[in-house]
Amino acid sequence: MKKNLQICPLFLILIFLITLSFSSCNLLFGDSQIDNTGELGAFFSATQLVTTATLRKDISGMSIYEVKEDSSLVLDLNGHTLTSTSPFHNNAVILIKGTFTLKDSGTGGTVKNEGKNRAVIEVMQTGTLYIQQSIYDSIGSKNIVINDGAKLSIFEE
Repeated sequence: MKKNLQICPLFLILIFLITLSFSSCNLLFGDSQIDNTGELGAFFSATQLVTTATLRKDISGMSIYEVKEDSSLVLDLNGHTLTSTSPFHNNAVILIKGTFTLKDSGTGGTVKNEGKNRAVIEVMQTGTLYIQQSIYDSIGSKNIVINDGAKLSIFEE
């Protein structure tokens, strides 16, 4: 009788892990290919298990993307443009509270905010931003807001 009780919790854990892997397998393991704002939003809201997402086309919308404190995410623009059309005055396209790397394995990838006087990227106190030199040049230094305590590193590929 005791053996059945010991097997039951292990069985439940196995069922939970199988369910989890089917429900979000492309977001939890390996690289994700991003085609739309919904997929990009899911990438940003995922846990730190996500490593890299690569844009496969230009993405434009009103979404504001947030890198959570416990997340470590890499976004490869892959030569594409991520544009925010949000009407809200003080919103950045990407708000960083965790660790975020922005790079471009293609040519000419950019992040744009179509509103006047709005940041493209804002790094909060708990955030760290690693950014590829070519991306930084296309964004322009006045469009990145670095709050006290935040970290910024610019690298060349």
